[in-house]
Amino acid sequence: MGKIKYEDHYYDFDWLSVLLLFIGAPIIALTVWFSHDWIWLHGITAKITAWLLNLFTNTQSVVMYDPRYFPTPYYFIVDDVHNYGLGWIFFESLCTGVHAIAIFSAVILLIPASSDPTLKKTIWRRKLAAILVTTIIFYIVNILRMILQLYLYQDGADWEDVHYPISSASSFIAVACVLVMHKYVPEFIMTLIWIGDEIKSYRRKGKELIESEEEIILSEETGAESGAETREVTKEEKSQKMHTP
Repeated sequence: MGKIKYEDHYYDFDWLSVLLLFIGAPIIALTVWFSHDWIWLHGITAKITAWLLNLFTNTQSVVMYDPRYFPTPYYFIVDDVHNYGLGWIFFESLCTGVHAIAIFSAVILLIPASSDPTLKKTIWRRKLAAILVTTIIFYIVNILRMILQLYLYQDGADWEDVHYPISSASSFIAVACVLVMHKYVPEFIMTLIWIGDEIKSYRRKGKELIESEEEIILSEETGAESGAETREVTKEEKSQKMHTP
């Protein structure tokens, strides 16, 4: 197993912990996502969004709750200041950003610890800090995204035109969260590099083994040919001796 040096520390892992990361993280994230309906978070996030939208735009958008619309009982009634005849905007779990938070939190929790005892000693403190910071970033950026979408919708833009493009553009925050994660828990990137190095090492060893086997086979074939030539020469010599007067 090869060690990777980064910022005066040596990182080395094992395949069991790596497999746990790639198998366990999706299971944890899906378990969190499907654990319940997240309606309570719908309400909190929707109310914060509406409050900030009204604060920044001096409008009177409101959040309503109606259990008949479950699983999306919370919805925005956007202040139709321009009389555009705006429809209601329903709030769903994806609007909370909990799916992204669950994925990142699961990955951070299961990032393998390096064999370096100094790094092992602090890894859980660093993991908790990374989860806290990335969760806050995802949540705040998500609310700002919704405020922008609702503001543009309120100003007359078609909802489909502002919802999907802005949602896609805001996915850049995942890159920022990876950088934050690397700051607190560099073991994640080091694990990926370690995997690459290990695969290269196994491929190199496999290639060397094949070349070694080919050399052995070639050597055996050469030896067999030399033996056959020797036997032929001996047979000819015996034949000549038999015909000598």
